[in-house]
Amino acid sequence: MASYIASIFRLFLSWWCLLGAAVTAIAVICLFRLCPAPQLRREFRPWPSALLAVYLFLLLWLLALGRNGQGSPRTALKLFWSYRAASEGRRYLLYLNLFNVLIFAPVGFMLPAAWPRAGYFRTLVFGALFSFFGELLQLASGKGLVELDDLFHNTVGTLIGALLWHAAAAFLR
Repeated sequence: MASYIASIFRLFLSWWCLLGAAVTAIAVICLFRLCPAPQLRREFRPWPSALLAVYLFLLLWLLALGRNGQGSPRTALKLFWSYRAASEGRRYLLYLNLFNVLIFAPVGFMLPAAWPRAGYFRTLVFGALFSFFGELLQLASGKGLVELDDLFHNTVGTLIGALLWHAAAAFLR
């Protein structure tokens, strides 16, 4: 497990990843500065939107762009297969499930900050669709394991982040 976490930090600290994150942030800020549509400025907050865009880029980098390909795509399309495998001795899968929840919680937290009208449903749908897009990227690139468990856990993470955002917003009012 420690080597897996170390490989994630190596992915995030690569020059291509940092360059992509910087370009993403600059593009979003420029979009807000140059866009003539005042509705865009009313609907979205620029700095939280830029942070969300950078985080989404980093997630895509982690899910598919920064990984080495294994050749042909690998899939596990049985829901909750990882729990069955963990009960048979592959306990590290429980940590990976928790990791998938934790890496998507910031998406659920940052989306309502960037887009105040998001609400629970839109945030949940956005997290699920982004996770699905990430799994499709893994399938197309042959990088990583495409599985329904990831989609489920990523969506749960998004929901937890949204719950935390709304609880914090209610507390701070």
